[in-house]
Amino acid sequence: MKEKFCFITSVFVLCGLFFFSALTGVSSAQIELDEFSLNTVPVFVNDFGYSHDFTPSIGVEWRVDGIEVESTLRSSGGNFRIEVRVIRAGGPDKLVAAWNQYVSNANPVTHTHTTDENELNNWPKFDRILEKGDKIRLTYRVDNPAGGTGFVDESKLRIYSDSDYVDEDTGLRVWAVIDTEEKGRVDAAWRFGGRADNIGGMGHNAVWGHFYASPVDVEWGSPNNPDVFVKIWYDASGRIDVNFFHVSVPDIEVYSSYVTPDDDASLHEEGVTNLYWRYVRHCYEDGQSYEEANYEDGNPAEGYVPDLTGTFGVNIINKPTTPATPETFIGIWGMINIDQKGPRPAAFRLRGRSETPDGHYVIWGYFHADPIDVFWGDLNNPDLFFKIWFDKSGRIDVNFFHVSVPEIEVFSTAPKPNFSPILPYVDAGTTIMSDRYIRFTYP
Repeated sequence: MKEKFCFITSVFVLCGLFFFSALTGVSSAQIELDEFSLNTVPVFVNDFGYSHDFTPSIGVEWRVDGIEVESTLRSSGGNFRIEVRVIRAGGPDKLVAAWNQYVSNANPVTHTHTTDENELNNWPKFDRILEKGDKIRLTYRVDNPAGGTGFVDESKLRIYSDSDYVDEDTGLRVWAVIDTEEKGRVDAAWRFGGRADNIGGMGHNAVWGHFYASPVDVEWGSPNNPDVFVKIWYDASGRIDVNFFHVSVPDIEVYSSYVTPDDDASLHEEGVTNLYWRYVRHCYEDGQSYEEANYEDGNPAEGYVPDLTGTFGVNIINKPTTPATPETFIGIWGMINIDQKGPRPAAFRLRGRSETPDGHYVIWGYFHADPIDVFWGDLNNPDLFFKIWFDKSGRIDVNFFHVSVPEIEVFSTAPKPNFSPILPYVDAGTTIMSDRYIRFTYP
């Protein structure tokens, strides 16, 4: 079992945040994933530095949105170099953050350094996710021209994930709470996906991402196991639509708040998504707000018959072999029905994979309109989310979530044990604004 460190000050702070959340229904801005502590750090002189590797929980994926290093330092006059690196199991290593701190005090003084957005943006290749086998390396070096000695009496490293989305320009805030069987109501963690500005030159903006259960709270929690997809549409008219799409099992409470530009109104909406009410929208317009929800049964919309006779491409997705199950291949596709152009193939984006500790497997991503076909087509303007759940029992659920305006036809092949560039579709349906969710299940 991994050793945990508990500090009285932290306990009081966290308890205060929980009490405030319970009173107001507002979650804290960040979830503390872990805290590592070194109470005895060796003395070092000049450039002879000291490094220590911290190992996150084995088998758990963490998305890191904040790193804090608290150092108790003393020196007769030296410049401390403090570095945080990610040591990848498969390499290469990555410098995430570095700070310089001059110390000229013989008595221990505590200095706190935190990452900013620019430092974290140095980590885009890995999408800020720590995976199994990764480590965090904390290094101290001191440059003292006088030849003095630097001391690190104590060191603490904390890592955090965001628990909400906040738009600094508009003040819009979005968050969620998951009603888990294991721990009751817990704050969902937020993973930012992307943003498209001035789409097609028409003044519309879009933001997408998802909420997921924190691995601190439940073993199936992972940044690559979405529980609620989110797409926010900033219309050029000033209207804001916050769209939530439930893609999990437990009930999930969804919240948003918005202060109008003239500060005349502070608006707030909340709702619950679950296995039946999978779609919830919060709308802010003309100083007012409202909520709407769709009942979704997972069946294709009635009266719509996708054309299976055409020649379409196919996106082959594979689930790697595990000790319990063989490798599996499945094909999915999406066609967007565009006025005057008819069905057009949607661009496919595979965004993540994850395996839960008890053997389930997840693949997720989205489709979007090709900018060649329509002005609103954009890499960061999803039109159709998907999540494929490979249950350890052998069942496979292929889930599609419509997050656009036009009709979108969806297709799926049957799972196959071997790769083939051409697989026949066996299931098809059409997602529409009033019937946004389709699920195909195998066997």
